[in-house]
Amino acid sequence: MKKILLTLALAAFAMTTNAQLVIGGNIGFDHDGNSRGDYSTNATTTFSIMPKIGYWLNEDMQVGIQLGVNYDYTRTYDGDNNNDHYYSTTQLEWRFAPYFRYNFARWNKFTAFCEAQLGIGITPKSSWKNATTDKDGNGNVSNLNINFNVVPGVNYALTEKISLDAYLDIFGLYYSLDKTTTENPTGDVITRNHNWGLMANMNAQPLLGVGATGLTGHFTFVRIGFNYAF
Repeated sequence: MKKILLTLALAAFAMTTNAQLVIGGNIGFDHDGNSRGDYSTNATTTFSIMPKIGYWLNEDMQVGIQLGVNYDYTRTYDGDNNNDHYYSTTQLEWRFAPYFRYNFARWNKFTAFCEAQLGIGITPKSSWKNATTDKDGNGNVSNLNINFNVVPGVNYALTEKISLDAYLDIFGLYYSLDKTTTENPTGDVITRNHNWGLMANMNAQPLLGVGATGLTGHFTFVRIGFNYAF
């Protein structure tokens, strides 16, 4: 099984002369693909893009917001060597994620910070395609996710304008609420799940507002970010 996990946070790309306004975001990509002939394993591709705009209130406090989308594609082969014989689903999750960052310690070119992230995600009904029968349709499940994360990190200044962020997810805390609505002819069925604890114990990683239903579904110990200030 081939796995590719890319979690590059292009976090905080500043574009003003005084470096108060911050523009940037996060890009995530994950692919888990089965080789041809292995029909017991699904092929999945997920992609996330989260543009970000923030503002430094002072040299230690930053507030901002992210708006973005997560794309998830799953392809299941039907046990035939013909690639036209497959069933696939496509799902989008729209995210709204305000955040607050606080710098609490400095040493030479290093700055330690803590970031609180509130993520709100809406996932409409998925779409599907059955290539074997040549039919398209929509699913009957939609989702609302709300998650709150507190993540520590370290910033390193390469130059006066360029710096790197490292988000230490292994030490992060999270709370997540998932509300799932399933449409039925006899009435909608609504389920709610609450989860909280250490991010290191999660099955899925909330990447700067991307909740348990979004992005890769994999936990990473450290995320790398890039900063540039004009």
